[in-house]
Amino acid sequence: MNAAQPVAEATGHGGLTELTPGRYDWLRVELRRPADEETSGVAWLYFADAVDPEPLVATPGSAVAWLPVPRRDVLHGVRLPERPELAAATLTPVPAHPGTHTHRPDGADSAEGADTHG
Repeated sequence: MNAAQPVAEATGHGGLTELTPGRYDWLRVELRRPADEETSGVAWLYFADAVDPEPLVATPGSAVAWLPVPRRDVLHGVRLPERPELAAATLTPVPAHPGTHTHRPDGADSAEGADTHG
């Protein structure tokens, strides 16, 4: 799988989007339109034996948001927040790197991406 290519078309806000099962550090969420102001909501990450809440934050003027995947397990799907301003066009999983710290693909690290779920 080429991580640079979107692998899932989002089902819209609030819908469950199935992903190619795999271990990922981040999900790149391309929003349907750029955020007018900082907006956040809770996304739900679906694993084989667990469902985890994670923050999805869109910054003003950006049409891309990064969703951390701190659990070191196989991710199967994601349910995005039920907020129209966070409606996604595509999701692109970023494959996991060995180690315990999640690094954002744009070069900026996030404490939210630390491996807190084990």
